[in-house]
Amino acid sequence: MKKSINEWIKLIQKRDGSLISQFKSIYGQDRTLINERLDRFLQVAKEFKKIYGENKEVSFVRAPGRLNTLGKHIDHRGGFVNSIAISKEVILCYTNRDDDLIQVHNMGVSYDQRRFNITEELPLNKLDTVKSWLAWTQEKTDIRKQNNVNHDWVNKLKAVPIYLQVIYPDRTLSGFDSVLDSNIPAQTGLSSSSSIVVAIMEVMIDINNISITDEQFVNYCGIAEWFVGTRGGSGDHAAIKFSRLGMITHMKTIPQLMIGSYLPFPGGYKMIIFNSGITADKSGQAQQKFNEKISTYEIGEIYVKEYMKKHYESIFHKIVTGRNFLKAGEKKFYLADVVEHLNQHQIYELLQSLPERIARQKLLTQFPEYENLLKEQFDTHLEPESGYHVRSVVTYGITESERSKMVENVLGKSKIELFGQLM
Repeated sequence: MKKSINEWIKLIQKRDGSLISQFKSIYGQDRTLINERLDRFLQVAKEFKKIYGENKEVSFVRAPGRLNTLGKHIDHRGGFVNSIAISKEVILCYTNRDDDLIQVHNMGVSYDQRRFNITEELPLNKLDTVKSWLAWTQEKTDIRKQNNVNHDWVNKLKAVPIYLQVIYPDRTLSGFDSVLDSNIPAQTGLSSSSSIVVAIMEVMIDINNISITDEQFVNYCGIAEWFVGTRGGSGDHAAIKFSRLGMITHMKTIPQLMIGSYLPFPGGYKMIIFNSGITADKSGQAQQKFNEKISTYEIGEIYVKEYMKKHYESIFHKIVTGRNFLKAGEKKFYLADVVEHLNQHQIYELLQSLPERIARQKLLTQFPEYENLLKEQFDTHLEPESGYHVRSVVTYGITESERSKMVENVLGKSKIELFGQLM
């Protein structure tokens, strides 16, 4: 919804019944929270007017932080996540431009304004596959690290516009002027970065009239965020996009988006979130650890895939042929498939077949047919000194996939204590 900045300011200041009703549909019945959010929207609007003037038609977009109750780090393995939105959020007030310049003024005291032209950030060569995007974003990350600028928050802003321009090469995408505000604690696992990515995606598809499906939306967000150097999936973006008030969203994003159900949060209970004080800077050392674990999963899936082809050929064939709707070259087998098709004893035997740890050279020797895939993964991080801990990572991934899959049944039967134990 577009209005002049002065109209927005008057509307928020007036706080009539229709606006309050809309905020209640988002934030619930807590009037203190609603007033606090209205105050913040008003401050963002006034800041926009101060910076860009009053002769602008503007819109607002918000993207909440998220907490994954069960199903951690398995969204990219085809597992279910069980996410909730939190009241902390990103707010973006924006107006479109006639050129491709993007300007973002961040109201956070630790951030400066950032501006860039989309066309000046594009790769020199055409990127027509996800693999080529992966390789190019890795090159960009390596260069930023060498120049000690990989921590700049502008990379989160650039991710979506660049990726959209790459996949829509025949269009010249427009930029925007904006003011951004976020009260999501950074580097705490509440998706402060992914919330910015989702908000920017909402803005870009709005001002450029891009029509995409919900599945494309979350997939594009996940792939676009690789620009910052991480190699995660799109589970966080899906949680931000599809979470609902008072609900736990039971869903998976791979091999295709599937919202299994919206599970009512148990009545009479509250989710208490503690800040451990441990930060996870995904542009620093945490990026090394994160990408190492992603690569270990990829290595583990090679072992599991080969094991399944040897010992359970008919099951493996059924899984793969059932996904012929996927494009050529897209993965058709994931770690979470194991819990759907093998029993506990069979899974235990599979895990016993995996190496506890293995070095890169041994992997290349053992799997020459996967050399390109392995080297793509190796490029994202330094080789771990003790090798890749394949068995423990795969064990975690399988057990977490099984535990997260249980949530729909557990909450459906109101087994709240068991849900707490699973968490």
